[in-house]
Amino acid sequence: MSHPMNVCHIIAGFYPGYAAPFEYTRALAAEGISTDVICIGKEEEPVRQTIDGVSVFRPVTSTTDFLTSTSFSRFIWTVSRHLRTSHYDIVHVYAFRGCGTLPLLNAGSAEAWVIDIRTGSTSSKAPVANFLYRQECRPYDRVVALDEKVGKLVLGENWAFSVVPLGANFDHFVPGTNVDLRHKYNIDDADVVLAFTGRFNNPLRTPEKIIEAFAFAVEREPSLKLMLLGDGQLVPQLRGLAEELSVDERIVWTGEVAYQQVVQYLHAADMALAYVPCSPQFDLQPPLKTAEYLACGLPTVATATQGNQRFITHGENGLLADDTPTGLGEMIVLLARDAALRQTFAAVARQSVRHYHWQTIVHDKLLPVYEQLLNDR
Repeated sequence: MSHPMNVCHIIAGFYPGYAAPFEYTRALAAEGISTDVICIGKEEEPVRQTIDGVSVFRPVTSTTDFLTSTSFSRFIWTVSRHLRTSHYDIVHVYAFRGCGTLPLLNAGSAEAWVIDIRTGSTSSKAPVANFLYRQECRPYDRVVALDEKVGKLVLGENWAFSVVPLGANFDHFVPGTNVDLRHKYNIDDADVVLAFTGRFNNPLRTPEKIIEAFAFAVEREPSLKLMLLGDGQLVPQLRGLAEELSVDERIVWTGEVAYQQVVQYLHAADMALAYVPCSPQFDLQPPLKTAEYLACGLPTVATATQGNQRFITHGENGLLADDTPTGLGEMIVLLARDAALRQTFAAVARQSVRHYHWQTIVHDKLLPVYEQLLNDR
């Protein structure tokens, strides 16, 4: 190339928001790549902003990053209007409903188009859903997926794609302590704090099992406290369950915590919970939270999904459990009672996921995809 590479990432969601687009783009900018983002904005956010060298454009605002059909259409139209006045080497689109129209409407706006698959369908409607996913992919020059199994689930065995995995920001998620935050939430020195990060919006993720598992565990190990980082429409229901099970006083409900602030809360924890339902819908996805916990050196109890097993080896850097309240609760009790085991896991946790550093992933996985596409033009 005779000029520095310039790329645009299109996200039908907030930025900062979902960690992968945020970290990929920041890592690209750190590599000297001219990086733009087009995304959805919150009402209080500026339309244009520069974040860590990334130029962010928020042409559409919303109260939620879950868009209606009308909002998707408006987003596509607004993005297209911007693209027609620009030219990029690469436009990288995180798959969303209708995104297959973008390369068709704006063919001259980029040298190459990349579509990014973050998930696939395993429900009873999976064949239809994944067929529609494939149709969105057809106008693109390259498909990337966060995992080989997810890519094959959506695309089948005969469609070429590149794997660009999830990771953790090892410069941000580091081991540490936060005594002040423990004091703020009346956490005693003798308390063993179990942290969980996530959104509580999707009933299919069965977040009530977190409360039920904790109730099982704290009955057997009263020193436990649960810190729940996140918000969502299911929180009132979960609070009601906690009160019903008489464990609400042992739970810290932080509400929504900005992505950049999560690490401060993890520093107040003694161990972490990587709960993902052991169901076909969620089994394959590698949970970002698990890599971030380990990067912070937190001993972790995780459900034994295929995604979690990408990061956790049972008995080496954490514990794996089934997703029943009893099975999960037993592993929580085991780790909470054994300070020596927690220290053993903490000593190896960070190194065990070191190759999942976002900067390494972008340098070794994503940039070669871009470079190959441009070299093939």
